[in-house]
Amino acid sequence: MYLSGNEAIAYGLIVGGVRFLTGYPGTPSSEILPTAQKLKLRYGFKGFIDWAINEKVALEMAFSASLCGIKSAITMKQVGLNVAMDPFVNSAYYRAFRRFCGCGGR
Repeated sequence: MYLSGNEAIAYGLIVGGVRFLTGYPGTPSSEILPTAQKLKLRYGFKGFIDWAINEKVALEMAFSASLCGIKSAITMKQVGLNVAMDPFVNSAYYRAFRRFCGCGGR
């Protein structure tokens, strides 16, 4: 069985138990979500897979799901992280605060 890198990522996400998958299309990661959509029927995936309106929204959606205890992932091109930088940095602060200040967390 031969897979492209994007197909292997999609397979790993579905089989690995991710239940919330979102992203913003852009080369080289555009094939991950459509491949995951095809695989979800084969593996009985019960979760959310959809595109977001931009990288920032994708990160906010996945981070919110993770705060609810749902295993989440996002896909985007590397330049897209510039768009998502504010919630990316703030999510690190939030997780550290929850873990080390007795507020819960994992």
